[in-house]
Amino acid sequence: MVFSAETAQSVLKSGDFGHICKPNSIFYNVMRPFLGNSLLLHEGQLWRDRRKIIMRCMSFHHLRTYTSLLNKHSKRIVNDLGDLFADGKSHRINTNISGLFVAIITEIVTGSDIEGAKGGAEFHHNFQKWKTCIIKRLEKIWLHPDILWKFSSHKIIHDQAVSNISAFSRQKLMEHKQRREEKSVKFRNTIDELIDSGQSDEEIVRELHTLLSGGHEMSATTMHLFLLLMATHQNYQDLCRKEIDAIFEDEEQSSNGSLKFEAINRLKYLEMCLMETMRLLPPVFAFMRQLKTGMDIEYEGKEIHVPPGTQVAIVPWAIHRNENYWSNPETFDPDRFLPEECAKRHSHAYLPFSAGPRNCFGMKLGMNEMKVVAAHVLRNFRVESTDRLEDIPLLPTVTVTPERDYNFVMRKRAL
Repeated sequence: MVFSAETAQSVLKSGDFGHICKPNSIFYNVMRPFLGNSLLLHEGQLWRDRRKIIMRCMSFHHLRTYTSLLNKHSKRIVNDLGDLFADGKSHRINTNISGLFVAIITEIVTGSDIEGAKGGAEFHHNFQKWKTCIIKRLEKIWLHPDILWKFSSHKIIHDQAVSNISAFSRQKLMEHKQRREEKSVKFRNTIDELIDSGQSDEEIVRELHTLLSGGHEMSATTMHLFLLLMATHQNYQDLCRKEIDAIFEDEEQSSNGSLKFEAINRLKYLEMCLMETMRLLPPVFAFMRQLKTGMDIEYEGKEIHVPPGTQVAIVPWAIHRNENYWSNPETFDPDRFLPEECAKRHSHAYLPFSAGPRNCFGMKLGMNEMKVVAAHVLRNFRVESTDRLEDIPLLPTVTVTPERDYNFVMRKRAL
């Protein structure tokens, strides 16, 4: 297990196909009935070729194109939250937030507008059922063999959730094919790239499972945690809001209540707070590689040889708390991400999106999503909570998940 930035860099920097494989382990194997042979689990040249295809929709031009979409969905969640909190009481909002990010990634990847958070809630519900089932299987060793798993009641729930998600993905694929025939495609998306590169419908559906699931889960988890940290650190919330208000009130940065593309990059303090959220509470707390060829790595100041077949676990949760890189690591402190502080730190001391050739290719999009959503929410509401981070255990269920959703109070601002 890797707990240091130096060793993480040694492992992650290699582009050798023999060094970037996912392990043939029960953790990844239980995902295969859902994800199939998709990007998350691809290896070798197939992984590289498929990644290049999907990366075409993460260009600077595409990110600019997505800005109006991000504003549209952010305004919808503001309206939804306004209705929810009109009674002045506390409510749990994780389903709303998750549905929002499902809606955003669905429109970006497939071109289909599923009408905001409510439209994405069913997908999120099925995804959570799938996650719960695979965690149950991982916890109970006797369910690891397929022959015993198939008699489990959890498998029935698992299969229904996968079936529902597959139906959603197939429907979005068919809708986009219809738009292509009608020549009514608004912008070129991932489905277009996959179709034009010769992928079958089944291959596209598997990639949609990965993109829609992973594309909403990390952003939604981070936003849920970020809002709690803002609620419990009102001083930082006020600093974010001061920056946000200044940009919304600048006609060169905002128009008709929407942020312009250039404005997103100017939300520096908000970005620092989001980055500190992902340092303190990285949604992906650990990830793994299996070496098919040996490699030399730096370990405790020495170079050692790691033989083929070794499984390596990189643990951002631990690296982000390593006092060699972070002073008072359990304290929420956005100033850690001031440029001068970042310059002092090891490049691999911060790994919320992994690093190296197999990093998260959607990290720039993910940051833009979170910044736009957070800006609209904090512009319109003062966020409070009756919960504290330490009151509710965090569970390692694929991503970091609180044992129960947090309770919030959102007070509408007079603008």
